Amino acid sequence: MTDALHALLNARFRASPLFALVAHRDLAPGERAAFAALEGRGDYFGLLMPDTALPLSTKTVGHDTAALLRGLQQPGPLPGALRDGASVAQWQGLLQLIIDGILEIETADGFVCGPRAAGLLPALAAPPSAPGSVLQQLSLRALHAAAAGPALPPLVLSSRLYRHHTVPLTPAWQQRWAGVVDIREALGLHPGTALGALLFEHYGEVPHAAWHLWRREDLTQCEEQLLLPFKLYVSLHPDALAPGLRLAVETLARAGAPAFKLARGSAGLLRPDKLIAYVESAAQRDALAARLVPALRGLRAQGVPFTCALTDDGMLSWGSDPPDGHRLLDWQRVESWRSWITRRLAFALVQAHGSGAAPAECVDFALERLRLAQVDTHTWSPSADAWREE
Repeated sequence: MTDALHALLNARFRASPLFALVAHRDLAPGERAAFAALEGRGDYFGLLMPDTALPLSTKTVGHDTAALLRGLQQPGPLPGALRDGASVAQWQGLLQLIIDGILEIETADGFVCGPRAAGLLPALAAPPSAPGSVLQQLSLRALHAAAAGPALPPLVLSSRLYRHHTVPLTPAWQQRWAGVVDIREALGLHPGTALGALLFEHYGEVPHAAWHLWRREDLTQCEEQLLLPFKLYVSLHPDALAPGLRLAVETLARAGAPAFKLARGSAGLLRPDKLIAYVESAAQRDALAARLVPALRGLRAQGVPFTCALTDDGMLSWGSDPPDGHRLLDWQRVESWRSWITRRLAFALVQAHGSGAAPAECVDFALERLRLAQVDTHTWSPSADAWREE
């Protein structure tokens, strides 16, 4: 047992006064109705309601967590069963309570939690530092810029992280695309061309406000969420759009990609994740990437932050949208891989900034918080155990 773990096991804890534990039956009528779908589940007790003056989010809690927090309304040691024989999942849950500011640990300087407690938690040690891929460097630059910038609400900061590495829509770009009414026409994606004929033979276009979205005709899922577990990002720089998009779409179509989408409008084509293919397995993802590499060789890449690199230049990368288990209620917003990532990073940055941490410490804390959510922050890939089996 390490010294840090021994100290953690034998420390005193207390429930944070910044959260109120409320059983489901005691919620206000509107809140009770919003979470009615969880009532009766064996693992659901109620909500942790944060102080509204702080950038903290409401959290659902189970019976075991509620019992732990009720028992630590006054400072004391962890329950014996947790100290002596906790499972890996229980330890991860405990660490998450501390890092989220729900449970405080006693130190020589008093009770601390969140960023001030991160250095006391042995399971949150950062992986060995290394230069990382182009996309890792892009992601870290986005985080450091956000941490060093002005204080922003978490959702505004999340949007800024999500849009990082988008090419600005300058007058020069507007003039360059002034005559392009429909990018599909400019790329030859209409029935009068060979590529258009290929698309219309094997794919149907699904109406969408922000995307041109194609799915194979033999797929039964035709909703906005395609319900396919992996995304393959094809990140062509706007300078390479004319030849690159045509080559990429043709390669995806001839390879039989289940579905893919292309951003609409000038602003959409400047974002790094302008072309995304949906695939059914890691093997299919890698096979598609193997066909795209020679097709796009020599073209300039842009690179999508917070995705896992498949090529050294950032042209191809992947992500995996959160499974249904990460969305407890039907009314909760469906999140993509990158929005799920950037929202958690943004809340962690705001939390760390509020504790007085320096910008570099805010970044370290945000990365630690995401690792606790089972994301490899060196490769930006999800844990197969906590996410989906590949």
